[in-house]
Amino acid sequence: MINEARALLAHEREIDPLTVRQLRRILFNAAEGPMTNPELTAARIDAETRQASTLNGFEFKLAGNPLPSTRSTTGFESLTDVSERRALWEASKESGPALRPGLVELQGLRNRVARRWTTRITSPSRRPSTT
Repeated sequence: MINEARALLAHEREIDPLTVRQLRRILFNAAEGPMTNPELTAARIDAETRQASTLNGFEFKLAGNPLPSTRSTTGFESLTDVSERRALWEASKESGPALRPGLVELQGLRNRVARRWTTRITSPSRRPSTT
């Protein structure tokens, strides 16, 4: 399907805009798991797995006491005190610094996938005229 979409996009000027958008969407969806580059796919899966493990293993704390992770996201409904709600909200955000390095890595991997596919989709010879 990827090859067919690329072949059709080679004749982009002869295709209606809706079909062009649909063909590009096919290629973008294919980029989610680009088996044409197994090393990049494996690196992305490893990074996503590490990120999930970091989040799932993170110990949230409220006032220095361990907080079950479900409590950090579901406790707001029962709280009426604004200061308690804020403390719980802040506790739910504590995982951010631990997740940041992995997010930066994932961003890089996803950008590499996107660059690889968008370069093929929007190469200068295939771009629509802007005049």
